[in-house]
Amino acid sequence: MGNLVTGSTAIASGLLTRHELRTGYRRIYRNVYLPIGVELTARIRAEAAFLWSGGSAVVCGASAAALHGNPWISADRPAELIREWRSAPQGIIVHADTLCPDESTVIGGVLVTAHARTVFDIGRRVYTSRAVELIDVLLRDCSVSEVHEVASRHRGARGIRRLMNVLSLADPGSESVQETRLRMCLVGAGLPRPETQIELCGPDGRTIRLDMGWREQRVAAEFDGAQHWGDSVQHRRDIERQETIASMGWRLVRVSRDQLINQPLAVVHRVRAALSAAARAA
Repeated sequence: MGNLVTGSTAIASGLLTRHELRTGYRRIYRNVYLPIGVELTARIRAEAAFLWSGGSAVVCGASAAALHGNPWISADRPAELIREWRSAPQGIIVHADTLCPDESTVIGGVLVTAHARTVFDIGRRVYTSRAVELIDVLLRDCSVSEVHEVASRHRGARGIRRLMNVLSLADPGSESVQETRLRMCLVGAGLPRPETQIELCGPDGRTIRLDMGWREQRVAAEFDGAQHWGDSVQHRRDIERQETIASMGWRLVRVSRDQLINQPLAVVHRVRAALSAAARAA
């Protein structure tokens, strides 16, 4: 568990003095400390919550997603645990859920819900758009059918209907939270659901991969991060790539972070216009 220490154990073992603990560490939870200067991440918060529990809990929800490798979870979000006793300090949410034997695993010495169980919990409890962002990543390592199997074991659990809706919207082809947000923006506006990670064979035989699009209409939409706009070399490559895609009969709509956040209706309008133009040209 990296840099985390249990205060009482560190002092008793001679690893730290009380003065060293007080001046060189900050408390995350009762008796759980992190060195000053080490950035607190969602993963570290999850590990700290597990240490606080004395190993009597299972990390779940978004905290489990962080342990499974999702890098887009805020460290400010409370850690989530499953254990019998519900009492917990600020910064920890405890769920008194039932876990089947194969619904948990161990990551770096921490008990954590398995991928499918993590999807099951997030899909039931987190609001739809955020749940899809988290579950897109988790579904790279488990299948929807595995999540359905978990749900079948817990009939009557709260939020099953919400979970099924989230699963219908999720897509493991999304490679970033921004791609998920772009897809959800378009689908939420009533546009047809796009296919993700479309592969084209370029004129030189190289594979060109598109974030998402509509193969029949030959329309694609892509999220471009800051590096695509601020790096002159990357910008030139993007122009050349877009020209190649256009030469293959495809229309490409590129979307920046600012456009996605501040002008979502304009983004939808641009994609809808491209689809309409493709339909007229067919």
